[in-house]
This record gives sequence, structure tokens and C-alpha cells, in this order.
Amino acid sequence: MNPWTKNISGDFNAGINVAIVSLPTALGIGLIAVSSLGPEYASLGVLAGLYGVLFITFVAPFTGTSAYQYFGPGPASAGILSGLAGGIIADPQILELLGNNSSTVTQLAITSMFLCSLLVGIIHVLVGQLRIGNLIKLVPKTVIAGILNGTVLLIIIYQIPYFVGLEEGQDIGGLVTGRASINPLDILAGTAAIAGYFMGKTLIPKFPPLLLGILIGTLLHLLLGVWLAAFNPGQTIGAIPFALPRPGLILDIQSEIANPAFSLVWLRVLTAAGAISLITSIGALITAATVDSIADTRHSPVGELTGLGIGNIVAAIFYGLPSGGSPARVLTAYEAGGRTRLSHLISAVFIAAAIMGLGPLLSAVPLSAVAGVLFVMIIGFFDSWTILLLRKAFFANDLPQRKRILFNLALVVLIMTLIVVTNLVIAIVVGLVIELLRFLLQSEKTIIRAQYHGGMLHSNTVRVPQDMETLKQHGHSIGILSLQGSLFFGNTDYLSRRIAEFTATASMLVLDFQRITDIDTSACMVLDRVDKNLRRKGITIFFGGIKPGDDIHQLLLEMDINSVMNKGFMYPDLNNALSEAEDKILEIYGESGDPNRELKLSETIIFDGFSESEFELMDMQRKEFNKDEIIIKEGTVADGFFVLVKGRVSIYKEDDSGGMELVDFGAGVSIGEMAVLASTTRTASVVASSDAVLYFISAKKLQALRESHPIVSERIVMNLASSLSRRLASASETIHMLQKT
Repeated sequence: MNPWTKNISGDFNAGINVAIVSLPTALGIGLIAVSSLGPEYASLGVLAGLYGVLFITFVAPFTGTSAYQYFGPGPASAGILSGLAGGIIADPQILELLGNNSSTVTQLAITSMFLCSLLVGIIHVLVGQLRIGNLIKLVPKTVIAGILNGTVLLIIIYQIPYFVGLEEGQDIGGLVTGRASINPLDILAGTAAIAGYFMGKTLIPKFPPLLLGILIGTLLHLLLGVWLAAFNPGQTIGAIPFALPRPGLILDIQSEIANPAFSLVWLRVLTAAGAISLITSIGALITAATVDSIADTRHSPVGELTGLGIGNIVAAIFYGLPSGGSPARVLTAYEAGGRTRLSHLISAVFIAAAIMGLGPLLSAVPLSAVAGVLFVMIIGFFDSWTILLLRKAFFANDLPQRKRILFNLALVVLIMTLIVVTNLVIAIVVGLVIELLRFLLQSEKTIIRAQYHGGMLHSNTVRVPQDMETLKQHGHSIGILSLQGSLFFGNTDYLSRRIAEFTATASMLVLDFQRITDIDTSACMVLDRVDKNLRRKGITIFFGGIKPGDDIHQLLLEMDINSVMNKGFMYPDLNNALSEAEDKILEIYGESGDPNRELKLSETIIFDGFSESEFELMDMQRKEFNKDEIIIKEGTVADGFFVLVKGRVSIYKEDDSGGMELVDFGAGVSIGEMAVLASTTRTASVVASSDAVLYFISAKKLQALRESHPIVSERIVMNLASSLSRRLASASETIHMLQKT
């Protein structure tokens, strides 16, 4: 079946319903956009709003968006455009440059509005096609909330003169000084419109409340004008000259670029376009997610933003306002039975027909009635996150949390205020700069995840008891700083100060880079300087978590950080770096820490206190292994165990990546004994991490000892149990320490 004809009834019903909902909203949004220009431009705003919804409805569904998706002009976008135009008109420098010709300045403001709308569409297409929609998430919530709330406040301020019936040339300030007077008929019509809006919300939910409010306000305005003919009836939208939409924006843009004042407005236009595209993109993607939830579909962000952008480009060329996501239209269409793009065509045709015939009817609509319904409608666009912060500010018991909430609120209020008293460019720049400064200050404090000394935290290298005791006594000589996040110019100075404080009582420093996600060139230079300064003081620095070939390693190579790269103090993880630092401590304070000394068997854990005659009974084999040579292979038969008397070995567990290091063993410990005692296959591989010497005792010899010399066998088992208990105690202590931080 042809998809265009499979749901004609539902799509027709949906198209009509969406058009009915869209028309009064577009009318109000259009009036918001031109409110800063004055009441004589009301008809321009009405047509801009209607053209915007017409072209976005007709174009977007056929250029990438979902069949269920509906867009439409929104108050936030219109408010930003109104602020843009108002700022241009009020700029004395622009007025002087254009010879104090107010009509020329106004025309420049109007063209700037639609140029901004065109740029919004272009930005949508670029963001969609370049697949950089995720960059929207980088804009701080406080800035977005400030823009939305500031726009709402600006719209309310612009609508107050219409609501109270101020005459042309009068402003809100005149109400305070007495230079301006209100019109009671306008206030009555506006109040009636507000009452009609809420009546539609509660008593007639299927009737568009915005339309009902405007109708009631208009009827009362007409009646009062008849009954009280002696009074000024107030301003109306006025005559709307019918004309087919003309694509004349390109010519207007050419003339604007040639305008000598263009150099003063282009940055404002670009900033406003960026703000509108940000808000409308977020709204479009949120609406697309709404579509997915109700229609069980999966939207394409690329298609949604591209279709939205093309629709806005076409609308701008025909002097229409930019659109964004409209959940109300989506829900209206779906509930009315709309399932295909035919509903969009029907809706667009109905909107076009309405535009042709609405002129005489709209001319009688009082601006005060429109202002009234816009008041109550626009309040709903106040950012909900800001309201949530206001509530939390009164109930937050945690002082740091309350400080964060109050800071966020203060920043939102600041951006709102700047939008009203200056312009959008200044507000956004100030907001972003403050957020950047906050990020830099916070990154200072969060770069250090935890700090320890070597007496608190040990490597997972298994050592003989006397070495562990030495490390407990002298481990405070090792300072350990665990870092996290991004290491860059904003926090390196703080890190260098903390390192200087931390190494005041330490002779070695271990820096753990395991959780560092990024590092810039400034940080590399600071690391090099810190390393050189510490070494001049006799403090050795070890860098853990820098693996050969990774991004940080490559950057250090490119920056030629010789002290780090060429002196062998860079390790793939914290454990290796800390183990190396412990070896240095043992070289200074403990004899067995000498990596070149081969221990006697009687100095090892398992054979502590054994005599030479007892060693002869065991008939152990001395074996030498080169670095990286495999000593035990995972999965092989456990035919005996080893005792390490020189060097170091690593335990690896096989996985998909080839192998994961579990633990290191230093001289004096036994290896592979668990598999022998449990009579299982080897559960891990053992590799020499340096040249190593080990003694091997076979399982058969152990069995023979049990039978011939049970006391000797029992002593071996008891020493093994003691060794394992010490390992568990050490591991538990380390885990407890890590959990505390």
C-alpha cells in the first residue's frame, strides 16, 4: 500500500489540529520578535511568525526529520531576536553613523533579525552534517539557563507597555515618574485574555488556550470600544497587507553588508544566531526523544538537525522566524492520528490558507490581549532547573552544596541582568568567562585524588618480613601523589606548590598518572622543571602510569623532557613505580634490598631457621632465568614450587589482551606452592622481570619428605601458612587505606 494513502483520515485530522494549535502561537511569537520595534511593526511580526511555521512545517519533514516530528517558532528565539533589534535601535553610535535616520536604523535592525535567522539554519545544518551535536553538551547549564530566563524577562518587559496601553514614545520608566499614563481599556482586555487562557486550560482543554484567550480579550476590547466610545480603545495589530511570500532576504543582506554600520552589528548577529541555534538544537533533540518514546522509533540527530536547518534557511529567506522543537505540536499530531508526512502537507496547506484569509480578522486583535496571553505562556518557559535551585537553596543542609547552589543562582541572575541592561553578546561572554574561571579553580583542587606515604601504602611486591618491617619504619620517606583528570596550564602551578609542600619531609616522590586523561605542553614543561628542582635537592621522582607509546608518553618525547624520559624513572603503573622506590629505601636501610645479592635459602620465608642438613634432604635444583623468560606457564601441571633468592618475578593472568600483571615477587618468597598443595594445574604464569635465580623443589620430593621426615615437611607447611597470612594482612591493610581515600 502507498504510505501516503494508508492513513489519510488520521493524517488529515492531525494536520488540521496542528495548524489550529500553531496559528495563534505563531502570531504571538511573531509579535514578541518585533516588540522592540514598536506597535507599527506588529503586522511584520505576525507575518514573520506565520511564515516561519508555514515553511518549517512544509520543508523540514522532507529533508531529514522523522515523520512524527514537528517544529515551530519559540518565544526564546523570538525574544533573542527582539533583543538584537532593540539593541541596534538603541545604539547611539549606529544612529550617529547613519545620520540620525531612525528609519534606516530600523531597517538595519529588521534585516539583522532575518540574517540572524538565516545563520541559525546554516548552523543547524553544519552541526548536523559535521556530527558535532555533542558539543552542545559543553555549554554550561548556568549559561543556557541565564539565556532562557533573561529572554523570558526581556519578553515580559517588552510586553508591559502593550498590556498597560502606553502610547507611542512612552516607556515603563514613565510610569514611575508620572510622564506616562495607562489605558484602563487595554488592561481590561489583557486581563480578560489571561482569564480566557486559564479557562481554556481548565474548562476546555481541547481548545487551544492561547487562541481562546486572544478571542475573549478581542471581544471585550471591541465591546468596550462601542460602549465607551469616548475612551481611547488602545492599539491593535492593524492592517496586514496580504502578499505572497517573497524570497528577498538575499538582496537585503547584500545592502546590509554595504551599510557602514554593519561592522557594529555583525558580532551581535552572530552571537544571537549561536544562542538561538543552541536553544533550538537542544529543543529539537529533546522533541525527537519524545517522538521516540511515544512512537517507538529511533531518531537520527544528523537528520533532525539537518532538516531543521534547511527548514529554517528557507523560512528566513521568505522572512520567517526560526523554529525549534515543539513537543506540543508532536503530541497533538500523534494523538489526532498523524503517522506520515502527509499530515505535514495538510497542516502547511491549512496554515497557508489561513494566512490568506486572516488579515481582516487579525487587524482587530488588541496588542494588550496578545500581551496578556504571552505573559502567562512565557512564564512556563522559565528554566525549571533554576526553580529547582531556588528550592534547594532553602533546604540544603550541607554548606559546600549550598555554596554551589548559590553560586549557580548568582551566575544565572547575572546573565539575566546583563541580557536586559546590556546585550546578549556581553551576557554570554561574561557567563562563559566566569564558568571557565570556576573550572580552572576547581581543577586545581581536584587534580590530586589522594596522597599517601610509603608507610601507609605498599606496592604489591611480595617481600621477606624483614624488608616489610624496614619499609614500615622508613616508608614515610616515600611520598605518593595520585593524580586525576586533565593536567594543564590551569592546575600545574597548584600541583607544583603541593609537590613542594609534600616533599619537605620526603626523599622520594611517586606521581601516579594512571587516572590522568590529558596533558598539555605547559604541564610537560612544569613537570620537567619540578623534576629538575627535586633532583637538585636530592629527591628522586618516579612517574607511574605512563606506558610506552601512549599519548602522554608521546607528548613527553615530543617536548624532549629528558629528565623524565632518559633516566629510567617512568613506569607503566603505580605499582612498578612504588616498588622501585621501595627498592631504593631497602638499598639504603636494609641489606636484602640489594638487587645484586643472592639470598641464602635460610634467609627466605619458607626456609627460615632450616639447617644445611635439612636442605640436603630436599635436594633442590638451582635455576637461573634471564629477564622476560617464562618460569611457570599457566595451565601446566604443578610438578613443584620455586623459592626466589635473587631478582624479581611477575605473576601474569592470561586474558584477551594477552596477559594482565597481578603481583610482583621479590627475593626471599616462594612461588607456585598453592597449585602443588591443592594438586591443581597452574592458575597463572610466572615471568622473570629481571635476571633471577630460583631453587626448585619437586612435588615428588615433598611427598617423600612427608613420609620420611614429617617434622621437616610440617615446618615447610607452617612457614607457607605464615607467609600467606602475612600477604593477606598486608593486602587488607592496603585495601583499607585505598577505601579511606
